[in-house]
Amino acid sequence: MRIVNTFNDPNSPGPSYHLGIDGAYPNVITGGDPDRIEKLAGLLDDAVYIHKRGNLTVHGFYEGLPVTAFSTGMGPSSVCITLPEVIEACDDDDMLLLRIGTSGGLKTHLAVGDNVVTSDVFHDEGVSAKIMGEGYQGSASEDFRKVIEKVARRNNITNGLDVFVGKTVTTDVLYFDAIGDLSRYENSLAISMEFGVIAALRDWYNQNDGRRIMAGNLLRVSNMLVRSDVDSKVSRPSPDEIEYLHIKSGLDALVAMRRKR
Repeated sequence: MRIVNTFNDPNSPGPSYHLGIDGAYPNVITGGDPDRIEKLAGLLDDAVYIHKRGNLTVHGFYEGLPVTAFSTGMGPSSVCITLPEVIEACDDDDMLLLRIGTSGGLKTHLAVGDNVVTSDVFHDEGVSAKIMGEGYQGSASEDFRKVIEKVARRNNITNGLDVFVGKTVTTDVLYFDAIGDLSRYENSLAISMEFGVIAALRDWYNQNDGRRIMAGNLLRVSNMLVRSDVDSKVSRPSPDEIEYLHIKSGLDALVAMRRKR
């Protein structure tokens, strides 16, 4: 019998408590911002929208691939509530989880609009350890990471945006800690608030529920926490174009990875 951690009774299935869903496709995109998910829905065929408690979930098809996209809310704790509802709503063990999120750049060679693909995680939060135990070290699924990188480079480099791969920070505090002393992040490219927990949930369900989940993280640099050395006079796409490329790269990566599996 499936493990059920959410409010759903396995003997009396019904819509999940926070997202209001009773099913999910195995190709999943997450984002903190419901507006980003709504923009993504514009690229799907036959999109079905589910709104509940300020969250947005969309089911639809991209190039024939069934996709579920949903807003997680902000921060590790929100992801730990919403993502299990999606995983447990999916009947397919072979899941792809891809976060498309914004981040703060930590290196001078980055610029607003660039993409960062996570390889592994610096956990500056406590939720992941509560899921997987003290000392847990999260990382992206390697084969999926390579596909995400390849797709992001194809879509972004030709449009004047760079793509970088490396360690990223997951933090649980935005204003009062993350913009303080950055020296502890010296080996990280960017900082955001969710992927460390996504990796932990992937590993928990794979170990305890027999799942075969792969997880990846495609970040867009939305602001810089250090001064960028990138020439500001170099022509770059508009903010709307940058967001479109980010969303499209996420969807394209799902298609490319599914074709490999």
